[in-house]
Amino acid sequence: MSRKKRRKQDRHCELPHVVATKQTPPTPRDADGKLLVNKLTVKEAQHLFRLEGGRMTMRELITELATELVMAALVARAIVVGNATVLHLAMPMVGEYLAYVVAIPVAQAIVRHPDLKSDAIKCLRLWLCITVLLSVAVGGHAYWNESSFVDQFRQNCDAAWTWIVTSQMHWPILLGIIASIRVVSYSVGKLIELGPPFYGAGMGCATRVIVFFFAIVLFPLAMAFSESFAPNWKPDINSPVLTWGLWTLLLIAQSIAIWIRWDIQIRLEKSGQLPN
Repeated sequence: MSRKKRRKQDRHCELPHVVATKQTPPTPRDADGKLLVNKLTVKEAQHLFRLEGGRMTMRELITELATELVMAALVARAIVVGNATVLHLAMPMVGEYLAYVVAIPVAQAIVRHPDLKSDAIKCLRLWLCITVLLSVAVGGHAYWNESSFVDQFRQNCDAAWTWIVTSQMHWPILLGIIASIRVVSYSVGKLIELGPPFYGAGMGCATRVIVFFFAIVLFPLAMAFSESFAPNWKPDINSPVLTWGLWTLLLIAQSIAIWIRWDIQIRLEKSGQLPN
């Protein structure tokens, strides 16, 4: 056999070995579980599904959408009728959060569930911190105005209530409180039915908070760049343009959060990986 033929045979024999050595090892993400959508694995989707409170029926989806639309309509009414500003748009979220940290200790006092105890203690600690901070603020204000603590506290409460009611934001706040209590009641029911862990505030609440503070951070940047690009436009935090823009962003953020939750549930159900 000639030398050329031997070299060709040697190359053919070594080729499978070379190809085998070039195979890439499985990535850690592949080991954790197959991808459900984009870069979200089944394991991560199941965790997010449980974090949002588990299975959502069509009736609950309609309730979520209806609550969101009513909330958006009430806030829009406050902007038109009560001249609500950007700062007013934070009030429903504040009402939801305060109702949330009140409802959990109350629920624990009723159901006496051991897996809810730590969350209830955290909420009580938070209320203690809020009480201390408010007491210091009111005390400092009373000292500055040379008035008693009780009188200053009443004046501050009256001013805050007037600021909320005149802007017609008390109705969105009330709806937010009702929605927050409903979420806590639902989560406690799931905790009793399926066991730990307890999942409270969902992705929608978090996205709205992020959008609001992101808008507040961008406002000073808009003021800085307005002098160069639009000298005739002076941005104002009370501007209706900014208020309606933030209202739109909050509505979109909440709608996307509801859609993501429903989409993950549908994909997990189709793949047969939906947790109980």
